[in-house]
Amino acid sequence: MQTGLFKEACSDGLEQKQQCWVGGLSEGIGPSFVLAFENNTAGAAGGSIYTNCFQWGTCQSVFQKTLGLPTESGQADKVYSFSSNRALGFGHDIATAPSALVLIHAVNQYVPGASNVDLSFSLLDAQGQTVVGSEEASISYLLQMLILPTGADCTTVQSCDRFKLQPTESFLSSGSKETTSLLGDLRPISLDFCQIGVEEVQVRLYVVPGDELDVGAAAQSEDGKRQLAMLQKTVIVTCRCVCRMYVYMHMWIYLYKCICIDVNICNTCTHHRHTNAHIHTYTHTHTHTHTHNLFSPCDPGYMRRETEGGLWTCVRCSREQYVVDPNKDVCEPCPAGAACDHGAFRPNNPADSIWNSTSDGIYRITSCPAGHVLIRDEAVPVFDRCVACAPDTYSVEEAVFGERLWDRSVENYNEYCHPCPRSRAKCSGANDVRPLAGALLMISSLSRYLSDTNVIQKVFSPVRDFLDVWVQ
Repeated sequence: MQTGLFKEACSDGLEQKQQCWVGGLSEGIGPSFVLAFENNTAGAAGGSIYTNCFQWGTCQSVFQKTLGLPTESGQADKVYSFSSNRALGFGHDIATAPSALVLIHAVNQYVPGASNVDLSFSLLDAQGQTVVGSEEASISYLLQMLILPTGADCTTVQSCDRFKLQPTESFLSSGSKETTSLLGDLRPISLDFCQIGVEEVQVRLYVVPGDELDVGAAAQSEDGKRQLAMLQKTVIVTCRCVCRMYVYMHMWIYLYKCICIDVNICNTCTHHRHTNAHIHTYTHTHTHTHTHNLFSPCDPGYMRRETEGGLWTCVRCSREQYVVDPNKDVCEPCPAGAACDHGAFRPNNPADSIWNSTSDGIYRITSCPAGHVLIRDEAVPVFDRCVACAPDTYSVEEAVFGERLWDRSVENYNEYCHPCPRSRAKCSGANDVRPLAGALLMISSLSRYLSDTNVIQKVFSPVRDFLDVWVQ
């Protein structure tokens, strides 16, 4: 509710005639009366007086020069008062539409395509008060954001439109909070592109004039243009993440973990994958640290993509893809013998198979554990896998690409597995061979396949004592 005075539009009526809308007083008229505002209430802003104009204009000078009564000396002594007025939002006595945009917080380093713009802002009225609504009546204003090259020579949304690096974003300020956060209060807005070879871009915010924020003819004056410039802000941001320290680790893959110079602003810089990554079966962790700069902005799970227009971004791999080096390689389809999750690669079925990355950024299988046949076709990496020997067959040797127990096609894999000696053992597949109860598994029947009794003991672990006696 609004019980005080309300002025709509900067250029209507008396304002165009250089008169104040409070009482219709001209700036040139001498002092004539006492003006008092008492016991007024507003549900949002301006308990006594509110205008949707972004500046006071003539009214401000009238308040300063003409309100009051003559004194004995002939000088005007300003006599106006505000008493017991209340606004549930801001401006218990006087309030205006936004007159200035103020940045409260801004992150200035981003990874395009992977980072959301992180900044917060407040709006101030012509009295310097923070513009804020109430739970009863929210006050929101339309803002637009442009991502521009640092050399863009433009000032307004219209003149800057042809320079923008991605579509214009529009959103409303928070209706009942003094500060609006793009990350906390609005939907995430990503910085999608940067220019190839240029480290920085501009993030420019504009408060958009409209019914709730009128600028009228005042925008054509020099003073008005200066005031309108207060309703936009520019942040220069860096299109990369600068890391200072790496932690070298190896578990399944070699990783560089980088600790950023300023973790508060470089929060997207987490891991950088070594370009010669190898997959291993052990889980021992070794740590080594050293210091120098690294400029590799795309995180694991993303790949760098460049456009014909001279822009670059980081694109996230899909659920069934992996990437070896985010800043060099592209996302690849997950092979049959691995599990992938948005760029991450993990050997699977069996987990202790060994894979190496190629210079083309593709993981290729190199060996499979005993009980498996290695399948690898150089022309079709997506078919790489280990295939376990079927029931009633077995294998007790490691399969190694290019050496033994490998084939280009899965159709022939069973030719590499040995038939189970059914009269003396049970073979459930892979390297699981168990002697039958009451029967002796003759070592001589396996001699054509095995030469090391230690291997036999490992394979037939459930009957190791039996084998030890037999071998003796």
